[in-house]
Amino acid sequence: MNLYKNQLLTILSLVVVSCTAVNPPAPSFLTPLPEPRSVEWATSYFDVHYCMDGVLPLKMTITLPTKPMRTPTPLLVHTKISSELIRPLVERGFAVASVDWREPPDFKLPKGIEETKCAIRYLRANAEQFSIDPNQIGVFGCSRGAHMAAMIGVTDASADMEGDMGFPDQSSRVQAVVMFDGIADFGTNYADAPGELEQIHGIKSFDDPLMAQLSPVTFVSADDPPFLLITSKDKHYQSEANRLADALTAQGVSATYLQAEGANHCQYALSGPHTTAAMAVIIGDFFEGILK
Repeated sequence: MNLYKNQLLTILSLVVVSCTAVNPPAPSFLTPLPEPRSVEWATSYFDVHYCMDGVLPLKMTITLPTKPMRTPTPLLVHTKISSELIRPLVERGFAVASVDWREPPDFKLPKGIEETKCAIRYLRANAEQFSIDPNQIGVFGCSRGAHMAAMIGVTDASADMEGDMGFPDQSSRVQAVVMFDGIADFGTNYADAPGELEQIHGIKSFDDPLMAQLSPVTFVSADDPPFLLITSKDKHYQSEANRLADALTAQGVSATYLQAEGANHCQYALSGPHTTAAMAVIIGDFFEGILK
């Protein structure tokens, strides 16, 4: 069983942050910002150097509304499907940060989690420069990105996944999470794909400590942010979403479940109530309701 179908090599993380920053910290840049590029509906900064892994600079793109009034920031974690959300969210007044993180098997988790958390800390450290609200950040992901988004949503510094790539004085916690077709518990997947889990994540046996360390359900607690759990018609991911929803609600955390009718894995439906345009509205409404 392939747990991660239709994957692209680059993971796009979209962070939406509010444009009404409240007492943000002073700007802090590793290198000068590139010149912004503007179109009618947005201003974008490409190749923003946000953190450093050893000697390797990590980069992201930040897209801001033309007339920033508020800017909550969802963090999208899957390239194609995430990019389809950028313009609809920006036109609603959100800022969007899209960050590349390095994928398994070359860079096993929690490396990608550490990189994305560093991007969130960077945004908080530079909230004033980008007119974003450092207290209103959300994250979106699909497939591997969905697993990443969930892990970011349920882990704090005590999980030892912050890394040492920069801005240790800032928090990497987020205020809202959208997970589309993600894995919540590797323990429910090992029997179906042991070879894949070893190759991608280094999980070598059912009792490997990594099994729990990389499973979002391990870290669920009452202080986690609200979740929107979206699934395609794939029953495997429906089961995973229900598993996480049960864990969240047991802790008193808001968890909304939506099955996208007619949608394949990490794809929106071509017709009906869950097309790309319709889902952009649903996801935007969720973020807007939380990231005020």
